Amino acid sequence: MSDQKKGEVLKKRREARRQKKAAASLDIQNQCPSITFQDNEKDTEQPVLINLQAISNTDMPGQESIVDCVQTLNYSATGNKCACHPQHYASLSVEQEILSKKLESRHAKDRARYANMTLEQRQAIRDHQNGRNATTDQIETRRARQRARYANMTSEQKHAKRDREYACGEFRRNTLGPKSIAMENPLYNPSDYPYD
Repeated sequence: MSDQKKGEVLKKRREARRQKKAAASLDIQNQCPSITFQDNEKDTEQPVLINLQAISNTDMPGQESIVDCVQTLNYSATGNKCACHPQHYASLSVEQEILSKKLESRHAKDRARYANMTLEQRQAIRDHQNGRNATTDQIETRRARQRARYANMTSEQKHAKRDREYACGEFRRNTLGPKSIAMENPLYNPSDYPYD
């Protein structure tokens, strides 16, 4: 094939591809009119779709033709901003409303419980919350309470407490963290290293 014929074939292919893209973008704009992006080089808005799933009726029997605009990007001169489909925003607002109702009911329950508490119970809660920022006096009083509680335990309770603490420590020692250098390498093959 000569260079001239090859150039003509490639030119026709590029033109067909350009027309196909234009038709697809027009179809996308008809179904999802809010999807555009700013082309900074040409200062024009052009349609773009990041995730488009098109399933035709002939490919999957019993399924209707679906064009799902899952996620789009709205490009601007200041930076990338994500612009999602309106149905996505609607589902987000419903989820946020449900979460806010749950939080409000929990806060109301906490307010009612706090209102029914005695002053000593409220102070105990405050002390427990401020345990991280405790002064040395508070730490000493807490340790004195713990010593008194331990002294009042029976020998079986003391043994059970020691066994629990030991088991917890043993579990911690035997459980490797995800970044531990002692983590076993699943790709290690001893036959690859004959001199180990």
